[in-house]
Amino acid sequence: PLYSSAASDVYKRQEIYFCVNIGSNTYMTTLFTRQINNEWTEPQIAPFARDLRYFTIEPCFSADGQKLFFASNHPDSLGKEHNSDIWFVERLDGTWGQRQNLGTVINTDAPEFFPSVTNDGTLYFTRDDNITGISYIYRSRFIDDNYSEPGLLPEQINAGRSRFNAWISPDESFIIIPIFGMQDSYGATDYYVSFHNK
Repeated sequence: PLYSSAASDVYKRQEIYFCVNIGSNTYMTTLFTRQINNEWTEPQIAPFARDLRYFTIEPCFSADGQKLFFASNHPDSLGKEHNSDIWFVERLDGTWGQRQNLGTVINTDAPEFFPSVTNDGTLYFTRDDNITGISYIYRSRFIDDNYSEPGLLPEQINAGRSRFNAWISPDESFIIIPIFGMQDSYGATDYYVSFHNK
């Protein structure tokens, strides 16, 4: 099943990056397709997602299309394996460079996943509590080419009993949040929207 995707028109070329889950989580990776001469190419595994021993999921483009963020349990540069961290790759001369871990400001011993990025580089993401397993939404501002210490978003966002995989609009004017445990729920996880105001 396809469960998250990112699209870009960088270089006047249409691209879609999307996840597949094969064999009940045996393989979870990111594929891509491009539109060339009004036809979509056969999907291929993204170059940064080819080691199928690890999952590489939930792709999200930066506003300029030059970075692609994703969640992965791939080992870091020191060989340490993680349960799920947020990573990114940068586009260099039309191809993707080496995967890079966002580092300890964003990533902790708890699982982090589902990055969503605004026009100014602000990062929204989900972090699970290691003890309770409950998911919370965090935000980190991108200031002077560095991510600030993430802040837990208020109860308007972190509502219900658990919430995860929030998508922020590029201009940060609204956010869509899947939330479990709301009183007006239709029975499971429902999608909610919160609009930003001063």
